Amino acid sequence: MTEIIDNSDVIQAPPQDTPTYHVEFWPFVVAVFCGPLLSGLIAWVISPWMILLLIYGGPIYLVIGVPTALQHLRTNVGRTQDLIILALGAVLWLSVGVLFLGLVLSGMNGILIAAIFAAVAAICATLWAGTASLIYNWLRSDRSRHPA
Repeated sequence: MTEIIDNSDVIQAPPQDTPTYHVEFWPFVVAVFCGPLLSGLIAWVISPWMILLLIYGGPIYLVIGVPTALQHLRTNVGRTQDLIILALGAVLWLSVGVLFLGLVLSGMNGILIAAIFAAVAAICATLWAGTASLIYNWLRSDRSRHPA
């Protein structure tokens, strides 16, 4: 026997619009550049070789970290811990790509290359995202803290 099921009594939640937040330009630019520089300066005091992290990690930060953070800040409040987790997630996805590239180019040594990259990048991403987020949250106005 075939029965017709009436789905009209099923209550469905209405679609929810994602809130958008205003990202202030100058606080964001200052935070993007001063966050890694401040972290790099502190690391440089520990060891002058640490400045190489800025030189090699800076382009990756600008190409992957900045657009990711900007998109996140448009749809979220911008808490420091959220941006740190986002940075770690982006670095881990990038590390998977480095792993595959390392395996293709250098065989089993690629695993060691990817492991070193992931460890250093995770430390730098955490420090840079945390510092940049603290600077951004300190400089921005109340208008950007509430949905538009």
